[in-house]
Amino acid sequence: MDTTFARKSADRVFDVLPVPAVVCDLGGLVRSANDAFAALVGVAVSPGTHWRALLDQEDSERLARAAAGAFSDDLRGGRHDHEVLVTMCRPDGSVAITELRLRVGSLDGSKVIVATAHPREDYRFPEHAVSTDEPTAIVATVADRLGTLTAAVGRAVSAADERAGVLLGSDPEALLGSGWLTFLHPGDREAMELALHEVLENGISRDIEVRRPAEETAPLRMRIAPVGHGADRGFLATIEEVDEFTPGLLGDLDNEVRTDPLTGLANRRMLWETLAGLRTDDDEARPAACFVDIDDFRRINEVHGRSGGDLALQMVAERLRSACRDGDLICRFGGDQFVALLPHVATEEIALSVGRRIVASVARPLRKDEQQVQLSASVGVVWTGTPGLELSGDDGELLRAADVALTKAKRLGKNRAALFDEATRGENAERRVAIELLRAVLDSGATPPLAVRPAVSVDGMPLLLEVFSPLGSGVGATDPEWVAGLAAEVGLSLPWDQAVLGAALDAVHIPGRPTDLLLSLSPDTMRDPAFLATVAALPTDVQLAVAVQEAATGNGRVQDAVRQLRDAGAAIVLRGAGSAEAGFASLRSLRFDVLELDARLVAAAQLDQTAEATVAALAAFAARTGSRVVAAGVTDAHTLPFLAELGVDGVRGETWDVLPARNAG
Repeated sequence: MDTTFARKSADRVFDVLPVPAVVCDLGGLVRSANDAFAALVGVAVSPGTHWRALLDQEDSERLARAAAGAFSDDLRGGRHDHEVLVTMCRPDGSVAITELRLRVGSLDGSKVIVATAHPREDYRFPEHAVSTDEPTAIVATVADRLGTLTAAVGRAVSAADERAGVLLGSDPEALLGSGWLTFLHPGDREAMELALHEVLENGISRDIEVRRPAEETAPLRMRIAPVGHGADRGFLATIEEVDEFTPGLLGDLDNEVRTDPLTGLANRRMLWETLAGLRTDDDEARPAACFVDIDDFRRINEVHGRSGGDLALQMVAERLRSACRDGDLICRFGGDQFVALLPHVATEEIALSVGRRIVASVARPLRKDEQQVQLSASVGVVWTGTPGLELSGDDGELLRAADVALTKAKRLGKNRAALFDEATRGENAERRVAIELLRAVLDSGATPPLAVRPAVSVDGMPLLLEVFSPLGSGVGATDPEWVAGLAAEVGLSLPWDQAVLGAALDAVHIPGRPTDLLLSLSPDTMRDPAFLATVAALPTDVQLAVAVQEAATGNGRVQDAVRQLRDAGAAIVLRGAGSAEAGFASLRSLRFDVLELDARLVAAAQLDQTAEATVAALAAFAARTGSRVVAAGVTDAHTLPFLAELGVDGVRGETWDVLPARNAG
């Protein structure tokens, strides 16, 4: 599906969607529909119409599930179409059997569902399908039965239809802005809170049956699905009255909301409850934790689909059970991350040995559809008996320490376990200082601190000026990729990257003089419509280039982001070419403008013929594709003639020059 609509205004959205298409908001209300869609359904679809008015009850519920899947996919950063087959009821009594393809996009600053319609006239609908003799009556029946509402994370209702008000015993206007849980039976409110927690934490949809205050025997069935991002995060609920309770939808909820529905492991809620009750005063055995992240798991979803990814996660869960000990709590923390909580561990060596068993168990090949799937895991291990580590009554510090050790394992090359120690404690402190500085700059509107690192041609002419904002003086704080990852981790990638770009333009751009800037960005910023619009609107004498690590280009999100950036006019610098971590597939599949050679390869080329030949081959390949080649880590001017003979166009060093702070006035 072409999603360039995301950067267009509502009245032009269908310029790029010539097929029948409709845009709905998070509550299912139509924002806009094109003429082709109106012709398909046989009636003009006005803004404010709910999709229920076009479908029967069963199809409306299927569409709601598909929309929930699209929202959940968007929450995880995916961009896949979600397809559903429905019957459109026309006013003349005929039907249009149609495949709807759904995807979440942005329109006029808010999240929407875009559905393109693809008629399936060749499809023979089952005999039990809805009768088309009285389509108007069918629509009226559906509207009479099903209510919908949307609410933010804080549970305040943002939209509700008339039927939702009837079912909850309130006027729809009175529902808006209210804490709608007060309209449920007091005995069911906690269960509903637990269900909402499960939905929002795991990005899933679920059904729950609850009672109304004055009608203990008249239950309501609610289907809840997550919607939105960040500050706009919330949920969509459909409500209908049922004759009697369905076994399991209410009675087992307390147990279910502590269990991950996909893997059967404990979920994050159960983990927090267990952490709160941990004993840390036993001198003979202290708690430990292993934070597990499956390396490059997105490739599994890209190659084998979501169902293949789900199966892999289930198999990983079984491997974790076998690697851990009786009495250990294994939790799916979210996505492809897991936590093993070890309540009683005598030494840090024992804790680390559990982490290593996890790494070994995940590394054993998986079998799927006669194919062998190879996974690996990185594990951060922390033991509370480590000298200097104190929990200070903070249940989350154990996990934060394990997460820091996990980052260390990733940095050391993945597929390994790393222990939290004094060195990682220093890295953790550096990380906290950097986060505080980042937030302080954004909250105050101050100009981010800037540092620059030029790339020059082999004959001394400027090529690119790399700019980034150091967040302290530590090793990580002066690494652009580390800073970009940190901003992404705390959900501030877009405002931070925009602030740095604005500060860089103010500091180094002189109108009328060509300026080539190089930035490192998070994948989320790279494909954000607001940032892409900023790139497209840059002055004509400014060329923005974005650095992309070649080792990350197997990630589908990165590939999609690179394509969108190029469409917006940015240049791409493919960084780390020729490194041990990089492959060569991206050189064939990804369009780039500058190929930056890994500093280790450049250094080795001066001593080793194989490395020298690799540099020459990469330079020749780049020349054939019209790209320039820059060698990283060059500090000795005497190497320039040697590199020029190999076909290298330019060089850059490793040190950064900090720009002086600009006065606010």
